[in-house]
Amino acid sequence: MATLTKGELLEIAYAATEPAVSIFMPTHHAGAAEIRQDPIRLNNLLNEAETRLTGRGLRRPDAEALLEPAAELIDSPDFWQHRSEGLALYLARGFMRFIDLPYQPEERLSIGPNFRLRPLLGLFERSERYTVVSVSFAGARVFTADRERLAERTDLSLPQGIREIMAETDYQRMTNAAPTLRLRSASPGSVSGKHGFGEAPEELRKAELIEYLHRLDAALLPVLSNRHEPVIIVGDPQVSGHFHSLSKLPNLHSEALEVNAEALPLAELHRRTMLLAEPTFGRAKQSALEHLRTLHGSADARAIVEVADIVKAARYARVDTLFLPESGEVWGVFDEGRDQVLIHNAPEAGDVELMDQAATHTLSNGGSVFTLRREDLPLGARAAAVLRY
Repeated sequence: MATLTKGELLEIAYAATEPAVSIFMPTHHAGAAEIRQDPIRLNNLLNEAETRLTGRGLRRPDAEALLEPAAELIDSPDFWQHRSEGLALYLARGFMRFIDLPYQPEERLSIGPNFRLRPLLGLFERSERYTVVSVSFAGARVFTADRERLAERTDLSLPQGIREIMAETDYQRMTNAAPTLRLRSASPGSVSGKHGFGEAPEELRKAELIEYLHRLDAALLPVLSNRHEPVIIVGDPQVSGHFHSLSKLPNLHSEALEVNAEALPLAELHRRTMLLAEPTFGRAKQSALEHLRTLHGSADARAIVEVADIVKAARYARVDTLFLPESGEVWGVFDEGRDQVLIHNAPEAGDVELMDQAATHTLSNGGSVFTLRREDLPLGARAAAVLRY
């Protein structure tokens, strides 16, 4: 898997049931001797996992059943012939998922109440996402996209095109006109908007178009304002040009794609928008980091660096952007009843890795997560976040 979508990452996160087993190991895609070592490495890790699971009180048959899907991979030559640089394996009762990693991770086994997600976050960033807004007189469609795919969002409530505005305008003009000036649509030769209303048809239709585009922008702002990826406008020149100039959406690409999106197959729409989006990849992370530094430097309360504050804010959907170091762990538990975060120097019974938990909550609630070098975090903090409010 070259990229990882937010949905795929969250599917893994929420599939965890205790005990959740996370395995990370380097793999090889060339060299017979090296490839033969990979199943041996996995076998050793699964043996260690079984020992630790039974040591935690799990019956041996239950431990074996939990690990069996991964054990079946050991004797699968085809599986090992098609690996990349590294492998992440996630196992829980009735669940197994493996993810190819584009780098060689440190060999590691983790067992706890949650899966370890930190090694996947960098892969998630590499997917480099962007948004496409296709706008026409008939209506608008919104797509999420990355290097590999483009998919339409169906969860949005958007204006139903310019006809919705035209119907309102015609109704208002008819009901507000004097009785002697009201036009009857059934009258021979009558054309709505041409007589008695004080406005030329072309001026009226332009005003209706602008009203429609303002409503579309207002509907999109709450959905897209807190996102850092670029937004590309697609549509016929007249419509896309007006929308691009009036929209208040952040991160609008400087250039609109002037084409009838409805006439394009999705694969072609993806190809054309990628040509615009690709040069912007990498900017979202840098822009978010600069925003964090600005807020932190001015002592703005929206920039926080204390782990306990970050864990709480993520749980309550207040985190817009979360910044985590590429490595390092913070073990503890959030006691919601007492509204207290307990942090421990070493993992204790019932503890979770708090930064993994904060990342899951942030992504679930529409925020963004970036991994950084530790030295790029403010004042050597273990994590940082920008709050929505």
